[in-house]
Amino acid sequence: MISDFGNEEIEGKVIHKKFKATTQGFEWDSFPMKLYMLGEKLSWSSLQIDFNKDAIDWKNNMKEADKFTVLGTSSFFLAGEECIARDIIPMISAMEELGFIEEAMYLTQFAKEETNHAIGFRRWFEVIGETEKLDYYTKQNEGYRKLFYEIIPTDMKRLYKDPSPENIVKAAISYNLVAEGIGAETGYYSYIKGYQINPVLPGLISMIRLIARDESRHVSFGAYVISLMISNFGKELYEVYTNYFTQLAPLISQLIEQQRKFLLSPNWREEDKGPLFKYFTSDEGVNDLLSYAQKMFLMRNSLIGRSVKMKPEEVRKMGLKELGLEGE
Repeated sequence: MISDFGNEEIEGKVIHKKFKATTQGFEWDSFPMKLYMLGEKLSWSSLQIDFNKDAIDWKNNMKEADKFTVLGTSSFFLAGEECIARDIIPMISAMEELGFIEEAMYLTQFAKEETNHAIGFRRWFEVIGETEKLDYYTKQNEGYRKLFYEIIPTDMKRLYKDPSPENIVKAAISYNLVAEGIGAETGYYSYIKGYQINPVLPGLISMIRLIARDESRHVSFGAYVISLMISNFGKELYEVYTNYFTQLAPLISQLIEQQRKFLLSPNWREEDKGPLFKYFTSDEGVNDLLSYAQKMFLMRNSLIGRSVKMKPEEVRKMGLKELGLEGE
């Protein structure tokens, strides 16, 4: 089911072969269009989130070590959301180049949602009055730095020069499955767990719940793209997937372990330690996050394995529930 809606180069000019909207029409029952329609139904704006109670909590209701803990995690997300918003553009180009028009169109919504997330996190930092040296928290973590400063931009921007199925699979792994599917979802879990331990920062938590809902669609799209490449271009891509995913997944465990060491590095007085800091630096807390990250790894891994036996048209017509989404 290789598409014939891509481009061709004639005498130095890039020519669209034809427009799908005017020849065949969009495939409304395709997985990317189902995602698009669900995204429209669930759209929201981070500009409408009220962070005023968060500013009060930050000033009056949190211990210093707890603030340090939240600043670290939230800085990861602030930079990470910008990274994801910036680096999705080559994937849009790659999908369009191969003639997967609905996929390219869905990704424009995807990019808008990631921008919304980045703006929301930046607003939160500004409202609580914490805007200085935020990159200190991201650059000190080797696992985070390796993934978001190096691997993702390298994998994604490679698609400009070579949008091959193998490179698309690798980009979807680092971007959608590892960064979003394991890293980000483990981070969301830590926020919700933290709120259960100490119910502060309600604006941030409400935004996290909305972001997590968006990201579930984004991760599902990554799994879908990998399945699409395998079904269209050969089962040997499953080996590419397995090898690269196995190579990158340990970065999240590394990130979590390094973050605990970082949180423990200041010489905290006992009275400065709050419940969030105590939990997320304890063996119980770290093992909880590592266990959740492993659960996410296994979940994403199992989704791809099925695609080896599927025909291209079966992959393209998958339902939302098949990839763990509600909405049909």
